[in-house]
Amino acid sequence: MKELIVDPIENTHFGQDCLNVNKALNVNGKKMPLGYWNLMCNIRDLQMYANRIVMNGFDFDTIKKYYGVKQGGIKEVIIYLETIYQELSNTKNWEDKK
Repeated sequence: MKELIVDPIENTHFGQDCLNVNKALNVNGKKMPLGYWNLMCNIRDLQMYANRIVMNGFDFDTIKKYYGVKQGGIKEVIIYLETIYQELSNTKNWEDKK
């Protein structure tokens, strides 16, 4: 397994998309940050990629850059993103900002 090296979330495009309320999406009548939506979709895409299913336009390096991952393999990145997802799922403070 490769060592995972990442930037602080606040300094990433993902972090900015999570904080920017102007980019919030309406999902089932509730506001959701664009970053959270991307996180869920990217976890799905990476899990498919790990099983050798590649979608048109998929680029692993672009996903790594979006989350500030400087070094790490597919499995390490999936674990990292799933950890972020779990932490955000426990807070979900954006739902109160309708």
